[in-house]
Amino acid sequence: MARFGFKVFRMRVKQYEPNRYRRWADVPGGFSKHLKDLSAQLLVEQGGEPSTGSGVTLTSEPFAVGASLFDIDQVGPEQSLVSSKAENRQVARWFPLKSHSGGRRISMKFLAGTQGDFDRAIGAGGDLLLAGLAASRPYRAELLTPGTPDQRALLAVESISGYCPKLSLTKLLALGSKRLAQQAKDSEDEVKAWYHLSGNQVTDPGFLADIIHNPESATVVLKHDGTTGSGEKPGAKFRAQWSTLTVEQMNSLQYWLGLTVSERKARSLNGILEIVEPEGSASGYDEGYVSVQADRGRTKIYPDSDVDKFEYPLGSARLSDGAWRNAVRERIELLDESYVW
Repeated sequence: MARFGFKVFRMRVKQYEPNRYRRWADVPGGFSKHLKDLSAQLLVEQGGEPSTGSGVTLTSEPFAVGASLFDIDQVGPEQSLVSSKAENRQVARWFPLKSHSGGRRISMKFLAGTQGDFDRAIGAGGDLLLAGLAASRPYRAELLTPGTPDQRALLAVESISGYCPKLSLTKLLALGSKRLAQQAKDSEDEVKAWYHLSGNQVTDPGFLADIIHNPESATVVLKHDGTTGSGEKPGAKFRAQWSTLTVEQMNSLQYWLGLTVSERKARSLNGILEIVEPEGSASGYDEGYVSVQADRGRTKIYPDSDVDKFEYPLGSARLSDGAWRNAVRERIELLDESYVW
């Protein structure tokens, strides 16, 4: 069963040729307009809008979004932005974006997948070989543009079963921006600027406080993946799990959650085991985490996790577009109510 959620990132605009960060409003014509233009260019590149039904409407290759920014920068105007059929390549397709509130909010949708992840699709009507194809899912994103010159944008990106394709989205937008720059250059010796969105996941002290002070339940997990100390011969895999914690253990959990990242890293897996077995040793394990359920949702925390950065859960069923927007809006307003929806 799939798990749906989203993550929120604080974004800034980076300009290439010359290479520097720009304020959102300093992009010529405004970055919101630039997004509309590059969106139209992406649709031209892929030959139209992907089908929302069972029919296949596009015959072009999907966009390659696994390349580094250096590779993107090397794409010449005579080269296609789409991928080859190489296996294990991250690919994407683009839907038309929608602008709201005079460009203050941009709604985006895209398909993302990895070629070579699956061998075949099976069903009652017959099987489909997936060689050279990428099993994909549609993802949604909401971009809230800044209201002041020095403020950064907020980007909410949908996640499914723990996977959030934020990098696929930002690289897809960079590809479109690069193509616009290539087409607009004045001469063979001059290349127009192009842009890339970069940023980090936002912190959420309110959500963190809810998890630390009001945890409803928790599961402690320690695992051994079967690799021996030399890494050469596989050994036995095993897993230990504690799902019903006592009051004393919950108090130990709250103490562990309140530690800094460096303190939790120093305690490593022993720090996790001490939650449930204070005198135990975690020497036989190589991975561990704590899954915590609080009023605002569930999150999984490792010894080196930033516990104030979260995936906000939306349940096991994909929300309608309206419900999705409402969930993101509520979270954005809690994080920073200065953004215009």
